[in-house]
Amino acid sequence: MNLFKEKDTVYHYKHGEGKVKEVSQDTVLVQYEKLSLWHSDLTLLSFTPYKLEGFTQERLFEPEVGKMYFFWDEKDLKCKYVVYGLFTGKMNINLYGCSDDLFYENISETNPLL
Repeated sequence: MNLFKEKDTVYHYKHGEGKVKEVSQDTVLVQYEKLSLWHSDLTLLSFTPYKLEGFTQERLFEPEVGKMYFFWDEKDLKCKYVVYGLFTGKMNINLYGCSDDLFYENISETNPLL
């Protein structure tokens, strides 16, 4: 079902503000300042302005089992304490398993104390 009506003001992250000129069952024709576009992905149209802040295509850090990493909990940083050990691959909710048989909140390839 299409939420949009003719004459609606809509916003698109790339094209900015536009006016709905025509509506069909699953597409919308929007007139922007310099062009008109048919949109079939209606999830990109909004009634309020928006931007895609924080968008990235950089892969998130994925630790490898058996590789050496730095492990720590936030409270440990205050005491300037980190563990350097093997990632066991074990996970406990959002905690990372280390070769010392303990779980830590954080894991990194770089020492957070430096």
